[in-house]
Amino acid sequence: MQCAFVAPTLVVSPSCARQCTITAATRPQFKSTKKHTHRRPKKSNLSDRKHGPAVYPPLPTPPPEYIVLSAKDDESS
Repeated sequence: MQCAFVAPTLVVSPSCARQCTITAATRPQFKSTKKHTHRRPKKSNLSDRKHGPAVYPPLPTPPPEYIVLSAKDDESS
């Protein structure tokens, strides 16, 4: 079974290998939605935090889609 994670490789000359210390410290990064949630402005006032959703009056009934102007007689066909 192969691992999905591939460690980064770095080629260093032999003379620098003893002097240079390379650390590959990784940190999990925020994904886009989590970052947007983390960075968004927060409500600080008590009145803002208790604010509920907007209440709108109900919409009127829509007009009928079809209007029958005259009924066709089934016997005349």
